[in-house]
Amino acid sequence: MPMTDMSLVTRSLRAHRLSTIVTALMVAIGVALLMVLLTVRDSASRAFLRGTGNMHLLVSAQESRLESVLNSVFHSGIPQRVVTWDKFQAVASLPPVDWALATVQGDNYRGYATMGVQSPFFEKFLPDGASPMTLASGTFFRAGEAGVFDVVLGSSAAAGTGLKVGDTLTITHGTDEKGHVHDEFKFTVSGVLSPTGTAHDRVVFVTAESKWIVHADEFRAQAARAAGKSEHEEPTTANLTPAEKPVTAIYVKMRATPTIAQVATIVRNELGLTAAYPASEIRRLLGIVGNADVVLIGIAIIVMLSGALSVMLALYNSMEHRRRQLAVLRVLGASQERLLSLVLSESAAIGLIGAAIGLVVAAIAGQVTAAFLSGALGVPISGAVDPVWAIIVVSGAVLLSALAGLVPAIRAYRTPVISSLRPIG
Repeated sequence: MPMTDMSLVTRSLRAHRLSTIVTALMVAIGVALLMVLLTVRDSASRAFLRGTGNMHLLVSAQESRLESVLNSVFHSGIPQRVVTWDKFQAVASLPPVDWALATVQGDNYRGYATMGVQSPFFEKFLPDGASPMTLASGTFFRAGEAGVFDVVLGSSAAAGTGLKVGDTLTITHGTDEKGHVHDEFKFTVSGVLSPTGTAHDRVVFVTAESKWIVHADEFRAQAARAAGKSEHEEPTTANLTPAEKPVTAIYVKMRATPTIAQVATIVRNELGLTAAYPASEIRRLLGIVGNADVVLIGIAIIVMLSGALSVMLALYNSMEHRRRQLAVLRVLGASQERLLSLVLSESAAIGLIGAAIGLVVAAIAGQVTAAFLSGALGVPISGAVDPVWAIIVVSGAVLLSALAGLVPAIRAYRTPVISSLRPIG
């Protein structure tokens, strides 16, 4: 029964097991490295762009537009300047503005950023650009004074803190867990949000009014002590002054997109505030980071090329020891073209084995890398292997390996039959 090309290739791979394993691992390293880089890069890009939601402008008092987006949308820090309540109202009352949502940042709970918002925030702001926030349990902020100190937890914040509906907590000033604790005010968890796949999953949402009351109480107490008084008027939503209602950023959506530039000009020139296009700023950031990505991807491609080179060297060196085997195949009727095909098939098979191993490694390493970056950046990043990239990278690895087999294949093609069959010694 004649042996098929597949069985010949399989036997050859087994006969040179160590060489096959080493060269396949070289290919696997390149495939895994490239897949992890491509997967995490694309996932991070989508996560950042998704987090800007359906707002058209982000208005703040920050000098840097990019910094304002990172602070107020991705919670990477605390805005150092605030927008006065009068200017917030001025922005909200501009005719082209559909809605303007005030946000108040500056505190944390166990390292998770707190964000003061008003009730319409959950209905109008779509963090993924398509769907409003929904509850996994509980309710949004209750109406009136009863809900001033309600808390709605992002899904990751709830999982990380272990809090559930009905639990109470106190918030800490600043981003450091060791900061001053506002223990005179107790907050109650009213709801837990479903995952959105954005940085908002890591946020502890409180009412903007509670933020203003907590800090107004502190300022009023300091003023009373400075005046030699032992008591001060307790702040409530009714007696807060405009000066006691600072806003760190405003999420703005227009009625029509052509008016975005018009409103941005008014905000900058007439109100003296910064107007940032969140999606544009994130694309600019990704463009900057992309330069480093190109270098890393280039290194991964070089590793893949090195793997292909190792395939070529391993097969080329083995040709000297396989001359008699190749000559016997010629005597048995194998054409030169068939020998060429066998060696090319063997090199492609090594590439396919290495690529398969690389995909398994990439699937594991991608999850680990994504988990680390999600924690470091505060943005949910998926480590799932992209099927499209998997097909492209695997095909590339197999093609490179097959091309690397050309040199040893040509040597096999030219193997002289008579001299190769002469007795040794």
